[in-house]
Amino acid sequence: MVFFDHQIMKKQAVITIEGSALGVRMEAGGKNSAVCYYASPEELDTDTRNELNQSSITVLVPTEDCLIKRLSLPVRSSKLLKTAVPFALEDELADDISNLHVAYALARDSLVNVVVVSKEKMGLWSDLLEAYGIKADKFIPDILSLPNTEEGLYIHLNDDLAKVRCDSFMGFSVEQGLLLSCLSSYRAELLEKEESIPFVSVSGNDQERVTDIISLLETEGWRANHFNSNDLDHKLLIPEAFNLLQHEYSVKRNVAGSKINWVIAAILICILGVLELSYLAWDNFTLKKQADEISAEMKDIFLSVNPKATKIVNPKAQLRNLINGQSATENRGFLDLLQSVANGFNELGAGEISRLSYQKGRLDLNVTFNTVAAVEELKQWLIARKMSLEILSLNSLEYGVEAYLRIGDRAK
Repeated sequence: MVFFDHQIMKKQAVITIEGSALGVRMEAGGKNSAVCYYASPEELDTDTRNELNQSSITVLVPTEDCLIKRLSLPVRSSKLLKTAVPFALEDELADDISNLHVAYALARDSLVNVVVVSKEKMGLWSDLLEAYGIKADKFIPDILSLPNTEEGLYIHLNDDLAKVRCDSFMGFSVEQGLLLSCLSSYRAELLEKEESIPFVSVSGNDQERVTDIISLLETEGWRANHFNSNDLDHKLLIPEAFNLLQHEYSVKRNVAGSKINWVIAAILICILGVLELSYLAWDNFTLKKQADEISAEMKDIFLSVNPKATKIVNPKAQLRNLINGQSATENRGFLDLLQSVANGFNELGAGEISRLSYQKGRLDLNVTFNTVAAVEELKQWLIARKMSLEILSLNSLEYGVEAYLRIGDRAK
């Protein structure tokens, strides 16, 4: 089913997916028209389709196909969240993470709103809209289209399902036969936290069923009343800043798959060229900064072993002379070993070095990796170049792993 709500200044459309049928509700002059249903793409007339594609379209996907969570994570970086969110959900996911699409948005304090959907479902929804020739801008769970009653819960009875909205983001969908059991568990959690029991508003097309649910809720100790579902007509616009079209789906703003004309393609190519140049400039700046930091570290190392030095013009050359002079029989000088290791990290993009020390032809490093597999990949790279890697310790973090490594020449 599809509903559309158009504002005077900017046209908006909200689409609800229910099977393969679409129900269209237009707004004109601040009033909503009756719902028109389309059972197949052929029934959607050209004028309506054109009007839709001139609007900003939000697609409401079934909440029962989504896992909705609110996590507390001590990170705010998008790069770290991309790793930390799936890691935090690992114990709650029934499928392999590679088969799931994880979308998230930062909330207040350290909270992160998260929705997990199977990639198979995302593909089915996209294909359905493409069949109707509709281009979507946003996907969100349909629970977020229900009223956000600040004083409590909102329940909407729809066919055999009950959709429950708890607050500005959280909610769930459950079979009506299991509704009271789920609410009892929720109530027990609130009592354990010594929080007040919220008020419950109930709506639905079957008024007799709504009355029965309200009576059962009052018997269980809830305060409940009937909510006029006609009021939903005035709440079609979705205020939440959340979108399932992220990561690999973010480029699919037109899920109907319309071809971009050559003018837009040329503009995009120019933009990509500018971005590439910007990236190269930033990469050059980053490399120069890293070189300066390495030079500063070499200066500190040189002073630590030669505290009487008063003038350090070229720490790299001076440190090389000092090391070669002190240990001419070593398999590899400090700088040569450091350079080889740096080549491996740059080539593999292996991790981030936070601390290093050198003694007796060996480098000891503290490194943060994204995955354990990256450690093994670095090890194989070093072995192929006649070097050894000893893993002294390996600790799991929320956003990766921290390793203490020892690198040197492989014994012959």
